[in-house]
Amino acid sequence: MNTINLSLLEKSFDLAGTRLASAAGTPWTAPTPCARWTLRQLANHLIALPTVLARSVAGERLAPEEFSPDKMAADDYLGADPCGTEAASLFAAAAATVLEACRTPGALTGSIAMHRGEVPLRGLVTATLSDTAAHAWDLARATDQDPTLPDDLAEAALAFMRTFISPAGRAGDLPHFAPVVPVAAGACATDRFVAFLGRTP
Repeated sequence: MNTINLSLLEKSFDLAGTRLASAAGTPWTAPTPCARWTLRQLANHLIALPTVLARSVAGERLAPEEFSPDKMAADDYLGADPCGTEAASLFAAAAATVLEACRTPGALTGSIAMHRGEVPLRGLVTATLSDTAAHAWDLARATDQDPTLPDDLAEAALAFMRTFISPAGRAGDLPHFAPVVPVAAGACATDRFVAFLGRTP
């Protein structure tokens, strides 16, 4: 994996962690822009992203179902009565673990089995930073924070998602992505990214 993608992975984690810490005070049952997920489910999914990536980088051969967004959202990492800072601490610990693992020489030379077939670990890193960026935006919108993403992160995430989301997928195995929302010419990188995901900027 080249340096820029690991740098962007860390940037996506830092952004999501900061927004998760600032979510204190918003009910965990609050809705989010991510279809069908409450804030609690979104937080679980965010914590699961670096956790699943770390297990994959460590060489664990996960079943394709482990990469299901809805399974990640349903696996409860938060306990009975978490606060935003506790959730952020769990997320930060998972992020630190996977970043250290990814920086180990040769760690990202393998592949994983997903429903689409074999995927290089390098591709899973890019998918994770893109997914984390998307949900950092979701988290901000759900908790009344500034949703803007750094331009380089938004551009990289958009480039990946353009290869990942097919028109058929929006109505099929990727139900969290609605039809593309039109944006004005010259729209910022954040707006173009989330509009492609089917969110309204």
